[in-house]
Amino acid sequence: MIVAGGGIGALGLAVLMVTVIATIGTGHGLGTPLGRSRDLRVIDTDLVDGAIDPSVVLLEPGAVQFRVRNDGSTPRRFAIQGPGVFSQTDDLEPGASASLDLTLAQAGRYRLEVVSPSGDPLSSGILEVHQ
Repeated sequence: MIVAGGGIGALGLAVLMVTVIATIGTGHGLGTPLGRSRDLRVIDTDLVDGAIDPSVVLLEPGAVQFRVRNDGSTPRRFAIQGPGVFSQTDDLEPGASASLDLTLAQAGRYRLEVVSPSGDPLSSGILEVHQ
C-alpha cells in the first residue's frame, strides 16, 4: 500500500507482515479469518506436544467456533481467556476432538492456552480481536 509521499502506511505494513508470516510459516503460526462477514468464523485448532496450531489468531468481533483436536501424546484441554471471556473444552484424550463456540464481543487480546488435566500449562498462543 502506497500513501501520499511514497511511503508504506501502517496498515499496509501490517498487511505485508501478515502476508509474509503466513507465507513462510512452518505450520505453527497464524490464523487470519478477517473480514466483514457476520457469519460464524471457524478456526481449526490442533493441540500438539509443545504448541497450538495456529498460535496467533486475528479476528473481528463476533461469533467464532474453535474446532479443537488433540494431536498430542497426552490428555489436555484448550482454554480461551480475555476481556469478559473464559471458556474451555473438557479434557481431550489423544486423537479426540471438541468444539468451543463463543462470541467475542470486545476488542482486545485473548490468551489461548493448552493445559493438562491437572491445570499445568503446556503451551499458549494469542487471539487478537480488532474492531
